[in-house]
Amino acid sequence: MPSQKKCATPGCFEIAYDNFYCDKCLDGRSPNKRGWVTNFEWIRAKLLRDDDYKTTFNRMLLNSDQLNSILDSYVYLFPEEAILQKKPPALKTKKTKKIFLSYASDDYLDIIPVYRQLKDWGHEPWLDKEKLLPGQTWEIEIEKAVERSDFFIAFLSKKSISKVGYVQKEMSIGLKYLTYRPIGTIFLIPVRLDDCAVPHTIKNIQWIDITSKDFLDKLFNAIEFEPT
Repeated sequence: MPSQKKCATPGCFEIAYDNFYCDKCLDGRSPNKRGWVTNFEWIRAKLLRDDDYKTTFNRMLLNSDQLNSILDSYVYLFPEEAILQKKPPALKTKKTKKIFLSYASDDYLDIIPVYRQLKDWGHEPWLDKEKLLPGQTWEIEIEKAVERSDFFIAFLSKKSISKVGYVQKEMSIGLKYLTYRPIGTIFLIPVRLDDCAVPHTIKNIQWIDITSKDFLDKLFNAIEFEPT
């Protein structure tokens, strides 16, 4: 009898017989090309986590109309699921704002639900993977985007605060343009993705945790806030 084992492709939960890969993967049908994620696949992805979870969640992003329907049935384990489950569709901004999103590339999947929510509220979030065009000088474009923004959301995690590179420079750019704003206005909004320490450069600015129950309400109110 041929031996059975899980297919070696991340995010694929088919059975491979006497092989590392299942017939679908061998035929070139990667998980991202298979449409909606089934309940079985979603549960397995949560249990296995790591690359299986990331690939499966990315597959759900490609089928955006599935996101809320499939997550309604399960208790969330990860921050991005919390965002999707607590999404208040009735809220809409009175005035569209330009919002720069600063994050570490490792946290991309965690911040995508916030990006989607901001767009649903009627704002114009700036995300490098969506806005930067081939051939553009990304350092120049990023500074332009921060300068034109009404808000700068800094996504903080253990990975981002310890990472040496442009994510730290983005924070310094955000702090620079914060000094141009009138006293009492909100511009830089720190959002913690995990229980990381808040950098000392922004310790005097109130942050919010992405996993808190009222995260979306607080974020919405901060963006809508108008000093008297």
